Amino acid sequence: MQRNAVLSLGLVAGLLACGSEPDPLEPSAQASLAAAAASGYTAVNLGTLGGTVSVAYDISPVGHVVGESWTGPTGDNIHAFLWRNGVMTDLGTLGGCCSSAHGVNRAGKVVGVSTTASGAEHAFAWKDGVMTDLGTFGASTSRASDINAAGQIVGRSGRAFRYYREQFTDLGVFSPAAINATGQVAGEGSSPRGYQRAVRWSNGVLTNLGTLGGNFSSASDINADGEVVGISTLANGKYRAFIWKNGTMKNLGVPGVLSSASGINDAGFIVGQRQTVDNGFRAYVWRDGVSTDLPSLGGKYSSANGINAAGQIVGQSRTAAGGLDATGGPFATLWVPK
Repeated sequence: MQRNAVLSLGLVAGLLACGSEPDPLEPSAQASLAAAAASGYTAVNLGTLGGTVSVAYDISPVGHVVGESWTGPTGDNIHAFLWRNGVMTDLGTLGGCCSSAHGVNRAGKVVGVSTTASGAEHAFAWKDGVMTDLGTFGASTSRASDINAAGQIVGRSGRAFRYYREQFTDLGVFSPAAINATGQVAGEGSSPRGYQRAVRWSNGVLTNLGTLGGNFSSASDINADGEVVGISTLANGKYRAFIWKNGTMKNLGVPGVLSSASGINDAGFIVGQRQTVDNGFRAYVWRDGVSTDLPSLGGKYSSANGINAAGQIVGQSRTAAGGLDATGGPFATLWVPK
């Protein structure tokens, strides 16, 4: 459940009861859902909130998708969205221009970050049409990164925090990215020498997960077994996707110029992005040492950000109308196993 920041679309473009709900792939009358099939998955274009660019960051166990979208022809106004049952809903803001949703749980509670009327960034929680400002816990800004099935929210406000039942807990000095069902948190912190490091917080203990030989690593997601995925540099400075488990960080061996891992489910399926030798960027799914590219919406750019227990994957892709420029999206994308 990899989570980015408000206004992150520009960066991306440049580089408990829901069991009876309808099929999350039911088409919407408001959206034209383009589909392309390859590699055992179908890629579905989730559309936008009226603009030309969107991205999906997370998907719940029942197929609810959250992310952010331009609301007009430019990126001046970016809003968080919730996509479910074929319909993309604008979640609004806390009074400012922009918002972004990064986590959603089975109950349909969404968390993220929004600007206020003053322009400050505040963490929010959204449920049943109401966006709630979580406050800043004494800092000037805050942002929420993820939420688990129990409703525990993690984020950063100067320091890492967990917010649960209206109680704030200080987790220490790091930036959380994801929280699993047992309350373990993955993110990024610093080494004693000040280098950025992937970390895991568990029961009050913050563990430096190390690197693949270089000076940099960052964690994006964590599953129920405490396995962590992310990106790290090798000794030669190249960036590679990793999995950390049983105390060891391992290079996933995803082919390409560079690779990153953004999501992992409890079955050990990992998703992310790799750069190809012809300067394309492709979303992939990895399992048991084998990496498979996901189909794009027709263009050379795609990126996978999250995966649920059913193997449904979310991220972003360009259509055939666009290469790596500003046309043809990219659009929020849902990959569905055939």
